[in-house]
Amino acid sequence: TGLYAGVAYSSKVKLEVWLNDNVATTRDFLNKEMIPAFEKENPNISIKMVYINWERFYEKLTTSYAAGAPPDIIEPGGEDLGMMVKHGLARPLDDLLADWPAKDDFYDSTWETATYKGRIYRVPLLADVRSLIYRKDFFQEAGLDPNDPPDTWEELADYAVKLTKREGEKIKRAGYHDWTYFQWQEFFYFMWQNGGEITNKEMTEVTLDSPECVEALQFLSDLSSKYKVMPLGGITAPGALPLVGAGIAAMQRSGATVLAETRR
Repeated sequence: TGLYAGVAYSSKVKLEVWLNDNVATTRDFLNKEMIPAFEKENPNISIKMVYINWERFYEKLTTSYAAGAPPDIIEPGGEDLGMMVKHGLARPLDDLLADWPAKDDFYDSTWETATYKGRIYRVPLLADVRSLIYRKDFFQEAGLDPNDPPDTWEELADYAVKLTKREGEKIKRAGYHDWTYFQWQEFFYFMWQNGGEITNKEMTEVTLDSPECVEALQFLSDLSSKYKVMPLGGITAPGALPLVGAGIAAMQRSGATVLAETRR
């Protein structure tokens, strides 16, 4: 994930910044410390923070561009880089970064994901490792070793079946729950685990119909349709808690924000 800038300014301006990845502690830090300090150091710039979420981001972004009033700085996903550049929705930042001393503080790999056709279009914001997160207490309850999570697809399905709780036909606790709003990302994880790729190395042919990709998609579908460890429409957690933290799922794959929100 990175920050994209639309326009550079020299006169007194108000910049609107959209941020998707945020929790209460992040918002407090930005609102009470970072932004006031920045505005004090740069009196010609005022910041308007807009805290959105990934579920509504693309709808709001499309609407804002259609209305001719897009934000100045946004946080889209890394996979959006090519599309945004192609449609003229982001400006290259090479001139602004050339003499920026903090540029060397970032891992080289993060700048690679910010580069499209030899030009840099975003500043890396965060690098998130997606992991399998699970509840040890639910493992113990189901007779599973809490220190021995599943290593294979077969084990994942087996554990999920044992961890699922039902009332009749209704699932009250998912044994495993995918990312409902980003199932395409969930599919990518299984696809890469299975040796599949979206395109060939030359990026001239889509390879989603390869046996590796088809098998991965079938397994992801089987979790709800065959093993019935999560409902087809997904489960919504009450409030801001993630599913695992709320006890509505025993296992889920997600990023660091799930752990932060659960601990908080």
